[in-house]
Amino acid sequence: MEYTETFQYQCPVDASKVIHTVTFVRSTDPRFDDSVETFKCTRDSKCVKCSVNYR
Repeated sequence: MEYTETFQYQCPVDASKVIHTVTFVRSTDPRFDDSVETFKCTRDSKCVKCSVNYR
Protein backbone atom coordinates (compact mmCIF):
# COMPACT_ATOMS: atom_id res chain seq x y z
CA MET A 1 0.00 0.00 0.00
CA GLU A 2 1.38 3.39 -0.99
CA TYR A 3 0.79 6.80 0.52
CA THR A 4 2.10 10.27 -0.29
CA GLU A 5 3.20 13.01 2.10
CA THR A 6 4.46 16.54 1.54
CA PHE A 7 7.04 18.30 3.69
CA GLN A 8 8.17 21.93 3.79
CA TYR A 9 11.94 22.11 3.90
CA GLN A 10 14.78 24.59 3.59
CA CYS A 11 17.13 23.66 0.76
CA PRO A 12 20.74 23.09 1.89
CA VAL A 13 22.05 24.32 -1.48
CA ASP A 14 20.65 27.85 -1.53
CA ALA A 15 18.47 28.10 1.63
CA SER A 16 15.28 28.55 -0.39
CA LYS A 17 11.99 27.15 0.87
CA VAL A 18 10.95 24.03 -1.02
CA ILE A 19 8.31 21.33 -0.83
CA HIS A 20 9.25 17.67 -0.88
CA THR A 21 6.67 15.19 -2.10
CA VAL A 22 7.50 11.68 -0.99
CA THR A 23 5.65 8.49 -1.86
CA PHE A 24 6.15 5.72 0.66
CA VAL A 25 5.38 2.01 0.48
CA ARG A 26 3.97 0.80 3.76
CA SER A 27 6.01 -1.89 5.45
CA THR A 28 4.25 -5.18 6.14
CA ASP A 29 6.25 -5.63 9.34
CA PRO A 30 5.82 -2.96 12.05
CA ARG A 31 9.45 -3.40 13.14
CA PHE A 32 10.65 -1.82 9.88
CA ASP A 33 10.21 1.71 8.56
CA ASP A 34 8.19 2.36 5.44
CA SER A 35 10.34 2.57 2.31
CA VAL A 36 10.57 5.50 -0.12
CA GLU A 37 9.14 4.81 -3.56
CA THR A 38 9.57 8.27 -5.13
CA PHE A 39 11.00 11.63 -4.07
CA LYS A 40 10.38 15.00 -5.73
CA CYS A 41 11.63 18.44 -4.80
CA THR A 42 10.02 21.64 -6.10
CA ARG A 43 13.45 23.24 -6.57
CA ASP A 44 15.17 20.45 -8.48
CA SER A 45 13.54 17.09 -9.11
CA LYS A 46 16.91 15.49 -9.94
CA CYS A 47 18.59 16.53 -6.69
CA VAL A 48 19.18 13.65 -4.30
CA LYS A 49 20.81 15.46 -1.37
CA CYS A 50 17.57 15.74 0.58
CA SER A 51 16.15 12.38 -0.39
CA VAL A 52 18.45 10.62 2.05
CA ASN A 53 16.52 12.30 4.89
CA TYR A 54 13.52 10.12 4.08
CA ARG A 55 15.24 6.76 3.65
